[in-house]
Amino acid sequence: MRGKTRIAIFALLVALGFLGLRWMYHAMIFDQGRVSSVAALHRPFTKAGSQIAATFTNSLIQTFPFKGDIEWRLGFIKDPMLSVAADIDTNALLKFVSANSSVEFFWSGTDASGQNWSADEWPTKDAYPSVSWKTMTFGTPHTNGFTAVIDATLDIVSNRVRFLIH
Repeated sequence: MRGKTRIAIFALLVALGFLGLRWMYHAMIFDQGRVSSVAALHRPFTKAGSQIAATFTNSLIQTFPFKGDIEWRLGFIKDPMLSVAADIDTNALLKFVSANSSVEFFWSGTDASGQNWSADEWPTKDAYPSVSWKTMTFGTPHTNGFTAVIDATLDIVSNRVRFLIH
């Protein structure tokens, strides 16, 4: 009977140790989740630290035309980094770009012959009739080491955007 009690206690300690390590992994190294609104991103931004949390309040992410759930991944290796990915409302994208004239948007794509093209303004069919636009990249200016930086890439083909905040 005494041997079975020791085994049960040992198994319980191993299980508690595993749960503790799992908690430490998620709390200190990595975490991820899915939210249904931009406002719900407040928790992962806050968890990422004060610099990234301050970025959440006054950022492009607040007004970006997300459609559906927003996935997020938070990593703490080296420096805190938050990745946010979601589908976009393509109908609202032009309005978003127009409303953020101080942000530099950079478009890239290819034409029917495989030649690469780029534009730093909204590419129209009149200006680029044969170009298939693949990505749009934009972000905040890299000013100093005290503020977080937001970089974003929009995959036009899949209508999926990924923000990287570091």
